[in-house]
Amino acid sequence: MDMVKTLNNLLYLIARDNECETIIDKLSERSSSFLFLAEEALRYSDNDARWQFAHYLIQVKDQKTKVIELIKKYSEDYVEYVRRRALAALRIINGK
Repeated sequence: MDMVKTLNNLLYLIARDNECETIIDKLSERSSSFLFLAEEALRYSDNDARWQFAHYLIQVKDQKTKVIELIKKYSEDYVEYVRRRALAALRIINGK
């Protein structure tokens, strides 16, 4: 199986798990892997994956600059719900 297919399968599973958010919660514990996936998810077609990444980026504590950069990208998403989750995440990070 190639890397792109594996990545798409993982993002698909995350999107389908949007009720429980179990997968994304577990993934957010590993900063570098999570940030890589969050970057890839920006271009993923399913907004149920994108809004979860926008929200769970606040769990990454050790790379605040990169987290803010990614959340700002999510705040420009074409789906309103993704934008709203990203803006809420920015408010949390900024302590407002």
